[in-house]
Amino acid sequence: MRELITSDPMQLMFQLQAHAAASDPHIREVVRERFMTMVDEGVRATGASRGVVLEHLARGLFFTVALALELPDDYLLPPAAGGARRAARSGTTSSNRRTNTT
Repeated sequence: MRELITSDPMQLMFQLQAHAAASDPHIREVVRERFMTMVDEGVRATGASRGVVLEHLARGLFFTVALALELPDDYLLPPAAGGARRAARSGTTSSNRRTNTT
């Protein structure tokens, strides 16, 4: 993740600016639609529930903010502990998650 901020920092800053500018109704409409599309594509591509995809995106957004603020490592979230358990309960693994449609 840190490589992204150094290789293309404007990409992350643009994402944060889009969320910040969402107080404008026209911008909010576009940002909301793009976000919902991203969630739906994540569900479609992985077969995971919307809740799991949203949890993943929430962690990603946190890391985007943490990178933008250059937070020290001891302020970062630990790796998601529930990911492997959720995959095991749903019958998916990292290798078959893309093709699982249940």
